Amino acid sequence: MLHSRPMPVWRLTWYFRRSWWLPLKLALFAYLLYGLAYHIFYSGLRALAVIKVMWAIPAGINKLFALIVLFSVTPATVPIMLSPAAIFGAQLLSIPEWWSVPSWSWVKSAGMTLVVLVVCYYGAVLAGTIGLTLLGWIVDINPCVALAAGVTGSHPPDNCP
Repeated sequence: MLHSRPMPVWRLTWYFRRSWWLPLKLALFAYLLYGLAYHIFYSGLRALAVIKVMWAIPAGINKLFALIVLFSVTPATVPIMLSPAAIFGAQLLSIPEWWSVPSWSWVKSAGMTLVVLVVCYYGAVLAGTIGLTLLGWIVDINPCVALAAGVTGSHPPDNCP
C-alpha cells in the first residue's frame, strides 16, 4: 500500500541517488521533465487561446454576455487544456514514491513504473487531443471573430473581414 503522508519535494532526490539504476533514473527524469515542460508550454498556449476566444466570440454580441460566458465556461475548459501537464507532473512526483514502498520488489516497482509511463503518455496525448478538439469546436462557432482574435480552428471562410 502506498504511503498516505504527503510527499515532500526532496523526494525528487530519488532520481539522483547512486544505485545500479542511476542511468535509467536520470533518463526517466529527463524524459518526464521534458514532457512536463513541453506540455506546460503547449497547454498554456491552448488555455490562452480558449480564454481569448471565450471573450472574443460573445463580445461580438454583448460585453455583459461575454463576461458571463468567460466566467462560467472558462473554469470548465481551462483545466481540460492543462491536464496533459498535470499528468506528467503527477508521474514525476509519484514514481519515486512507488520505489520507496518497502514491501514491493524491484520487479513490481519497475513493472508499475513501465505501465504508468505508457498509460500516462497515452492519457496525456488523449487529453491534449480532447483539448484541441474542444478548442476547434469553440472557434468554429464564429470563425471570423476567432480569426480576428488570432485563433483559428478549421479553415476560416474567405469572406472574413
